[in-house]
Formats: sequence, structure tokens, C-alpha cells
Amino acid sequence: MTQERDASKTRILVVDNDENVREDLCEILSGMGYRVSAPRGAGEALMEAARREVKAFRPHVAVVDLRLEDDDVDRPDGLRLLISLNPARCVIYSAYTDFDTTRTAFHDYQIVNVINKNEHPRELVQAVREAARGVCAVERGLQLDGSGLPYSLEEISQKVSAQDPALPGIPNLARDLLAILFPKENKLILKPVESGSAIAHPVMRGKTVVLKAQREDRLEVELVKFAPAENIDRERKNYDDFIRYNLGGYFRPTLESAAVFYELGGAVYTFLGYPDHGHTVKPMQTLAEAYLNSGQASCARLLEHFFITVWNGLYQRSEERAVSPFAAYDAIFKLSAKLARIENTGASLVLPGLPVELPDPYAWLRRNGPRLAWPEPLRYAITHGDLHAGNLLVDDALEHTWTIDFERTGYGPILRDFVELEVDFATRLVDAANPAPEDFWMLARALCHPAEADGL
Repeated sequence: MTQERDASKTRILVVDNDENVREDLCEILSGMGYRVSAPRGAGEALMEAARREVKAFRPHVAVVDLRLEDDDVDRPDGLRLLISLNPARCVIYSAYTDFDTTRTAFHDYQIVNVINKNEHPRELVQAVREAARGVCAVERGLQLDGSGLPYSLEEISQKVSAQDPALPGIPNLARDLLAILFPKENKLILKPVESGSAIAHPVMRGKTVVLKAQREDRLEVELVKFAPAENIDRERKNYDDFIRYNLGGYFRPTLESAAVFYELGGAVYTFLGYPDHGHTVKPMQTLAEAYLNSGQASCARLLEHFFITVWNGLYQRSEERAVSPFAAYDAIFKLSAKLARIENTGASLVLPGLPVELPDPYAWLRRNGPRLAWPEPLRYAITHGDLHAGNLLVDDALEHTWTIDFERTGYGPILRDFVELEVDFATRLVDAANPAPEDFWMLARALCHPAEADGL
């Protein structure tokens, strides 16, 4: 049974094989204003129904009985179910709360409380309320000021976690994830990272959204990244493996916290800052904004700082591998498989405004990619893996750089970072307000033949 479909309410899942207990709990919890779901059944059937309901209902808190089989009071079935209820905060509610079982529940399954059914119902109510405050923004009363954002937190939840907006009562995962990432805050002010209207995709790239968050009692601005849960798990691991102890100095971001809430994940970054004449210089804008607002000279200086000062130490610890660029990218992005799925459009490509007829890139790669020779081994090192102008942050003086987003960081061809940054400028930033094919043609020639660049 499910009580109401209001997505703004705290969601409670009740798992108990006793119908009378289920009905009593639903009445008590819905009377507190909670949205309650209580699947029926017993034993394996009940546990399977609970697992399905977790995926559809996405509860904040689960109230779980330890004995879910009517005829076997000695087997704590509820313990086996707990791991399937993650990331809901679990409260054990059972008449069989012996010491060993309780210790196992706390140690192995990270439950938040154990309440015996013989205790007064107010004890359960208090336990549910405390558990909900740790994971539900509404329950905690977290105020979120997103008036400066060009999109809502609901849109972030739907875009990043691929939720179906047509579903009734769709939960706002982004709002609750902020409550988890900032467990002691009462208010957050949310702002966009990039404000330039000329940038094609200001903060949303693929299934990633980055925004600024400011706590009520702090001047410091932190960055919050939203991405699918599995991506944030990968980012947290990559940060620990490659960044935390390898990227030194004042220009390393600090991963303050990371968490997942069902399909959505989030990470919070702060920045140590650079001491300069009695004050601390910190990142204030992206390289994309700096390029559009201040031009090529400032951008070149900032890129020099990043490649020479910030990341060079990682590139220096490199090794040679006898592999072609196509083979290297094929290993990372599965190019051969993707090319095989693309319809053959012909051998050439004609675009209005370009002075020449170009080979179709898909057809050319299918034919030549696997056979491409490379005159020397590629150098492999720890690379950023997704280096674009939105992942590089700069200070107001346009002298220092910091980087974020380590979801794809790891060992790879160093050339990859440079190529991906070039592609970002070519496809997103070159005369972003009024793109013209001629501009891209000249940029491509300059990249392929740097000696000719001054004459273009």
C-alpha cells in the first residue's frame, strides 16, 4: 500500500510481514505528514516486493522488521534485505532485537537505529524523524536559494539521473543530495559556474552539472558537481588514486565530500587558494569565460600555467608505449564499435562556406584508422581525461588555474588532454556567438600546420 504521491514529502518504506503492524505504522507515519509505502507479503515474496519498491519509491527511510517469515521466528530475514535498501536510512523495528543481531546490523549494514516493538511508538517516530533529517532536505528544513540558476533542481534531477518527468510524484534527488553533502547547513545559495550567454552549454555537459554553492555563514564558494551515481563513485576513486597525493601545491582542489542518492551522485570541491601579497587568490570563473571575455592572450597565459605549473609533474612521470593514436583512443572510447554503428554517408563531405570538399571523417576513419602508423611511441602518464575549458577554473587576475572533474582521470596518452582541449575550443568557443565554417577551417589549418598560423 502507498499513501499519497506528493514528491515534496519525506518518503518512508515500511517492511513488515504482520498486516496489523503495517497498517498501524502507515497510520502513524502518514499522520506525521510522511508519504508511506508498505508492500504486502511475507518471506522472500515480501523482500522481493520491497526491492522493487525501493527502485520505484526511492525512500528516505526504511522501517524494517527483522523476522519477515511467518513460520520462522528464529531467522533474521530482514538483515539480508538491508543491503538492498541502500541508500535509504534504515531503522530496525522488531520484537527480536537480541545483542548479536543488533551488533551485526550496526556493524555490517550501517543502520541508524534499532527500536523494539515493545517500546512506546514515540521512540520509533523519533528514530524515523532523526534518520530523515540526515537525508531529506524538506525534513531538515534546508533552504535552497537557486534564484540565480537558469534551471531548477528538479531539472537537474531529471537530466542527470535520467528520470522520467512524466512519472507522478517524481522525487527531487538533487535537493536531497545537497542535504547529504552539506549535513549541518540550514541554507545554501546556489549560483551558475558560467554566466556567459555566448557559451553554448554553460554548465550542463552530457550528464554532468556543476554549480557554485555558498553556505549561509561563509564567504567561501564551493563547487558542487552532479552526475550519475556510478560516475561519482568513479570520480571519488580517481581522486584518491591519482589526485589527492599526486597533484601538489596551491592549485589542487580538495574533495570535501561525495555521496550518491539512488541514481544521482554529487561531489563538493573547495580550493586552497594561492597566497599573494597578503590575500588569497582563488578561482572565480572558468577558462571558457576568460577566453570569451578577455581574449586569446590571457587564455594562452592561463594554459601555460596549467600545463607547466599545475599538471606538469604528473606528465613528467610518463612511460612510452608503442601504440598508435587510433588504437589508444579505441581502447578508451571503443571507436571501432561506434564507427560500425554509424551509417555510411559516403566518401566526401561538403559544408557550405568551406573552400574545399572534405573527406567524410567517419568513412575515412573506418578505412584508415586501424592502419594509421605513428612515427614514435606515445607517452602515457596520469592525464585529466576530460580537459575542456569548463573544467579549468581561473582567478580574476587571469594568472592561475585550477582543475575539477576527475571522472575520467587516469593513465592514458598525454596527447589526449591537448587534443580534447583543442576540440573544445574549436567546437564550442571559437566565435561562439556567431560561428562560421570559415573560422573552423582556419583553426583546423592552424592546429595541423602551426607554422602557417600567423598568416591565417
